[in-house]
Amino acid sequence: MELQQYWWVVRRWWWLLVLCTVLGGVGAFIVSSRMAPTYEASTLIMVGGGLDLVNPTTGELQTSEKLAQTYAELVKTRPVLEQTMLALNLPTEPQVIVTLVRNTQLMRLTVSDTDPARAQATVDELARQLILQSPSAPEREEQAYREFVQGQLTDLELDIRELSQTIVNGRETLSAEELARLQQTLNEHRANYSSLLGYLSSSATNFLQVIEPAVMPRHASSPKMLQNTVLAAIVGLMIAGGGAFLFEYLDDSIKTQAEVEDVLGLPALGTVFTMERKNDTDPGAIAITTPEALEVENYRIIELNLRYSLPAYMETQVFLVTSPGPTEGKSTTVSNLAAVMAEAGKRVVVVDADLRRPTQHRFHDLRNEVGLSSLLVGEAQAPDTVLRSTKLQGLDLLTAGPIPPNPAVLLGSDRMKNLLEELAERYDFVIIDSPPLSAAADASILAGIATGTILVGEAGETKALVLLQAAEDLKRVSKLFLGVILNLMGDPRKGAYGAYYGYKDYPRYAYGAKEKKRRFFGRTA
Repeated sequence: MELQQYWWVVRRWWWLLVLCTVLGGVGAFIVSSRMAPTYEASTLIMVGGGLDLVNPTTGELQTSEKLAQTYAELVKTRPVLEQTMLALNLPTEPQVIVTLVRNTQLMRLTVSDTDPARAQATVDELARQLILQSPSAPEREEQAYREFVQGQLTDLELDIRELSQTIVNGRETLSAEELARLQQTLNEHRANYSSLLGYLSSSATNFLQVIEPAVMPRHASSPKMLQNTVLAAIVGLMIAGGGAFLFEYLDDSIKTQAEVEDVLGLPALGTVFTMERKNDTDPGAIAITTPEALEVENYRIIELNLRYSLPAYMETQVFLVTSPGPTEGKSTTVSNLAAVMAEAGKRVVVVDADLRRPTQHRFHDLRNEVGLSSLLVGEAQAPDTVLRSTKLQGLDLLTAGPIPPNPAVLLGSDRMKNLLEELAERYDFVIIDSPPLSAAADASILAGIATGTILVGEAGETKALVLLQAAEDLKRVSKLFLGVILNLMGDPRKGAYGAYYGYKDYPRYAYGAKEKKRRFFGRTA
């Protein structure tokens, strides 16, 4: 899919993208605003006394890290949680999150609660209960003894330093017996210092202490209203975008002239764009009332392509224009294509052979009391008695006339063939408007009489397989299949598929299509 096609998808489904984005954001905002605020309090605990040692070994540090993982699981066990609830008289079990600081001996305990003071008290109590489960528990006097040992080490350091200085200074003044006594005392202090230091080193790895006590939180940690709203809006946009592209992927309708030629392998005569109109201009008469409109230029291009696509041997030019279904705008195409041909100096007659729901007379503000059906049933003898002149010089119209009970029989009669031959001798072009292929057999019957057939499809609506099947059907019954006109493309200035107008429902047809209400220009067939 090219970048321009992505842009087309966005322009076509912008309302879904905006709707889902707004719904996601508003929904998250409402839900977040109704949620009770939650506060988080945390405390930092260090496992092991490696910081108290001058030269901690790698083994001691690694052991402390492993112990931290064990204590992280221990704090979430039932005995620790139940003792915490009992100590604080908590109604529910606290929700604790344990985070190990990577490659350190530190672990952080975090508790969430709707009461900030209770969150602080809970996390502190959890830390206390965890320490009670370790060898550093105060009840075992480990902490007090370690503090005592640390004090003894400090005193011994001072004594050793003083004795050493006394021995050095008294080597010339003191007697040998006094120096020996001082040296013995110094050796005893050094032995005691080494013993106490070894105790601290051996017990440092399995020791817990609170490094950072909990602080009462001032601001709620959740709900994060702005973050939730933005994330929900983004998720809504992503869901809508995925849905839009899925719809486009599953949509097998023909959207561009290139798809008609490349995908279906059918000749394309041109494209008619659709634009929004502020007045009540009838789309079937746009080439007469507003010849400067962009749509009319589209019909001029189609007329030029049609002229150069005709084989040189074709003497009579009787063209049938039809469509697969009732919403492609083929009657509008007939009226405007005939108008631009007449504008180019050709003598053109439009034959409204849609004897089930005729529309051509409305484009020219003419009555439909007599017409084609009158000739076919014998109520009128000559075409001149029912042919009508239009406002555009060189363009005549043979209206459908009263709706008969058996249109297919009349259109397949010899009178119809003779009528078309007579009109082909008098006019440069005879353009026949027929019912859709899916509505009745009328179009297939007329395709066998006309010298060439043209198929009209609606961009973004007509399915590719339907259009291809309709073209194959026309090729089998017609003398020459001229090509496809892709109708109702989006406004090229907007770069989107645009709105659609089309042939309204045929209430008399068997499939009973429902009428489509069109907001944009073009409300008829």
